[in-house]
Amino acid sequence: MKRLVILASFALAACAASVDPTAKASLDGWSQGLAAGSTRYDDDSARLPPAVGQWVEYRDLDAEGQPSRRKQKIVGAEAGAYWVELETESYDGSNVIKALIALDDWAKPDNIEIRRIIIQPAGEAPQELPVLIGQLAAKPLLAAFRSQTTEGPMESVSVPAGVFEARRVTSEAETIFGTSRATAWVNGKVPVTATVKVETDDGGRAELVDFGTSGATSVITGAVAPAS
Repeated sequence: MKRLVILASFALAACAASVDPTAKASLDGWSQGLAAGSTRYDDDSARLPPAVGQWVEYRDLDAEGQPSRRKQKIVGAEAGAYWVELETESYDGSNVIKALIALDDWAKPDNIEIRRIIIQPAGEAPQELPVLIGQLAAKPLLAAFRSQTTEGPMESVSVPAGVFEARRVTSEAETIFGTSRATAWVNGKVPVTATVKVETDDGGRAELVDFGTSGATSVITGAVAPAS
C-alpha cells in the first residue's frame, strides 16, 4: 500500500547559511532536553484522515548532528483543500511556509494540486507566491508525495514522542537535487504525515517529538502581500 512517508527527508537536506547565536542556543537547549518517550502506540494501518487542527513536531538532525525543529500543521480548509503549514527553526532563524493543498486521497497521493503558497521568513512580512513559481518551488515536495515505496516489516521504534509499532518503508524519489533515498517508519495514529522516524541515505534523521489531533493554528502574522 502506497503511503505518504518521506516529507521529512527533504527538510533534512537543508543547511543553515549563517548562524544566529541566540537561535543556536535555544535550539541546542531544546534538542538536548529531549529524551525517549515511554508512551506506547500500537500499529494502526488505517491512516487518520486530514482535519483542521492536526499537527506534528519533529527534531531533524543532519549528518553532522546539527538539529533543527519542524512543525507540520493543518491550519485551515478552503473549497475542498487544506492549508498545510510548515514551520521550521534552525541555527539561522525561523521560516514559515503555508500551502493550500488539494488531494483526493491522502493515503494514495497520486494526484495533488497546490493552489496557493504563502511564505514568511523571519522578521519579514508574509508574501504570496505566484501560482507557477509556487508550484515550481514545491517540486521536491511533490516528488515526496509521488515517491516509489517498498514496505518492510513491523518494528518497534523509540522516539521522543513514545514507542511506536511502525512499519518500515523504504522510499526513492527524483528531486531537483537528484535521487533521494530514505527509510521511514510509519504509524497511522500519527496525523498529517503518519511518520514516526526517517533516516536518509546522506546520514540525516528525523524523529517525532510530539503530535496532536486538534489545536493547530497558523503562526503567519500581518497582511499578506499579493502575488505579483
